[in-house]
Amino acid sequence: EQGGVSTGVVLAVGPTCFVDYHGQPADLQIGTKVIFARYGGKDVPNPENEEENLKLLQDEDILGVIKDD
Repeated sequence: EQGGVSTGVVLAVGPTCFVDYHGQPADLQIGTKVIFARYGGKDVPNPENEEENLKLLQDEDILGVIKDD
């Protein structure tokens, strides 16, 4: 269902990302556009912009990568 997903841009990747999946996919890097479960993760305040929240996601919340052609 499209209503259950959102898109965003990766700002950071932690050292334990995708450990259960034998390592981080090569195409998931800072700046990568991703599709994630809309209600997954946790909203945290953006320290650089008080009017904006960032989404802190678990690796299993990332559903796909959007590739620009």
